[in-house]
Amino acid sequence: MKRLIVTILAAGALMNASAQLFSPESLNGALLGTFIGGIAGANLLTT
Repeated sequence: MKRLIVTILAAGALMNASAQLFSPESLNGALLGTFIGGIAGANLLTT
């Protein structure tokens, strides 16, 4: 069973994957998510 998992992981690592194109919308969403995650992680909403 372990050998099958290692084989699948190795095959997945060797396959070529196409990268996502970074559009302005995705960058804005990532920036907004960063700010929301920082606020939620700092627990500032409950103080």
